[in-house]
Amino acid sequence: MNRMIATLKIKMIDAVRKDRGEAIVSARNICFHCADKRACGSWLKANKNPSAPPHFCPNSTFLEQLRVTAHERKNTHGWQ
Repeated sequence: MNRMIATLKIKMIDAVRKDRGEAIVSARNICFHCADKRACGSWLKANKNPSAPPHFCPNSTFLEQLRVTAHERKNTHGWQ
């Protein structure tokens, strides 16, 4: 999960703040029990600057929401 968040350039603090921390706890649990760990590892090695999480990831909606929110905040406020 940490590598995916870093690869997508999501700040961990944003992930922790979503839904008062419940979302990241759920996402980590899903990641831990994921059947596609090899596919995930291969995807992470092959995608150093992706524009979105992989379609096969069960956390892709959560990760995309965080990525889009951070991007919108940066464009609106100039924050990074």
